[in-house]
Amino acid sequence: MLTTRKQDVGSYSSDVRSHILTIKPLKEEEAWDLFCMKAFSSCRGNSCPKELEPWALELVRKCKGLPLAVVALGGLLSSKKSITEWSSVCDNLNWQLNNNQMLEVVKSILLLSFSDLPSPLKHCFLYCCLFPEDYEIRRKRLIKLWIAEGFVQQVDRTAPKEVAESYLMELILRSMLQVVRRNEFGRPKRCKMHDLLREIGLSISEKEKFGVVYDGKVEIGECESHQARRLSIQTTKWDLQSYSSITRLRSLFVFVNGSVSFSNTLMSKFKLLRTLDLENAAIDVLPEELGTLFNLRYLNLRGTPMAELPKSIGELRNLELLDISETNIKELPSEVAKLQNLRHLNMWSKFIADIHNFELVRGCRLKDDPLPHIAALPNLRKVILVNSFVEENLHFCSGFAKLKILWLLVFPQLTGITIRKGVMPDIQELWIDSCLMLNAVPYGIESLTNLQSLLLTNCSASLIGRVNDVESKDRSKVLHIPNIKCFKRRGELP
Repeated sequence: MLTTRKQDVGSYSSDVRSHILTIKPLKEEEAWDLFCMKAFSSCRGNSCPKELEPWALELVRKCKGLPLAVVALGGLLSSKKSITEWSSVCDNLNWQLNNNQMLEVVKSILLLSFSDLPSPLKHCFLYCCLFPEDYEIRRKRLIKLWIAEGFVQQVDRTAPKEVAESYLMELILRSMLQVVRRNEFGRPKRCKMHDLLREIGLSISEKEKFGVVYDGKVEIGECESHQARRLSIQTTKWDLQSYSSITRLRSLFVFVNGSVSFSNTLMSKFKLLRTLDLENAAIDVLPEELGTLFNLRYLNLRGTPMAELPKSIGELRNLELLDISETNIKELPSEVAKLQNLRHLNMWSKFIADIHNFELVRGCRLKDDPLPHIAALPNLRKVILVNSFVEENLHFCSGFAKLKILWLLVFPQLTGITIRKGVMPDIQELWIDSCLMLNAVPYGIESLTNLQSLLLTNCSASLIGRVNDVESKDRSKVLHIPNIKCFKRRGELP
């Protein structure tokens, strides 16, 4: 099946004309129902208030039965409650249509939807346009990128992550982003952007020098002439060195299947770079000049074939996030301990195809205990370790002063966990999963007085029995924890 907005493409793709199905616009009542569903989702029965009905009917007629236009306009108006606001939208749309005679109705409405966004959300929306067409963007990745870029405004005492989450939900509510996958709690897990919205966003992005996508359709010189602050490379037509003249870059994405490489001279050109996202790119080595990127906040190497980090990584004193999930990295350089502003360190084995088949991952865990290297990081808030150490005991001997969340997942040989008193004093959440040889709660857990949640999943019957037995010593050690949940296997209560 082939879908297209161009009739000639459909004709060329079919030998039998009768096989071409032309999608007709929505009928008036269908368009009205769809509009009300989006614009009045918070009202009982999605019904339109009587006082807004004249404007609503006029706006729906202007959509000419085009579903995307109806959805976008409904999403835009869902946040408007007064007659004045609705009248203003109607007037602005009339101006768009009168001054863009050649512009399709749907594009006029989408432009209006963009214009109505608050300034931070405009930046967040344009940022999404830098991903390839139909690309499914992970929610967590997007949130962290927005924060690293400085798009997220400070709101009282609300954490930046929560503010960024509200931005994402607002874009979804306005139908500027589409949810393509949700997690088990119903939260968006992956999103993507409609291709028409992306086209409009890229046009605005290039005009305002916000960012540019290079996909090989234009000459490299034209791409360089934009001097944009963000670059998304989506072709191997040129090597990375070709982009060295774009010296104002704040963000660099690489979305290519072919092999690419960074040179020392290229790195030295990008002094202003704040985010470097190489997720799933075929890059196996980063040069030592990486350490010259003083402004770098975000380094995503997830899914690359990289086997080691350059020692110069310790020079990235402003780095807040390092993701080496699903790479071939088996050892952290000691220089990682110098990353004083690091808040997120993600390590995840590339070879965990079946989380219960421990034979598959035996050769790809870290050779040395990673804890001494990361314990001294003063701003670390969350640590997730997945089958990342081969010894039988984990010792938390010092540090982790601001750690809030600790996940220990899939340690098949782990028999003991020791937490020295005074270590991780602010820990609030501890999750232990698939540690089948562990038969007792962590030694020292009773000193974690701020611990709010203990989750044990797919753990031994012995461990779960001790936690549930009111007369056991292990039970007495966890009585101060308000929320304790134990599952023999994921989703199965004991």
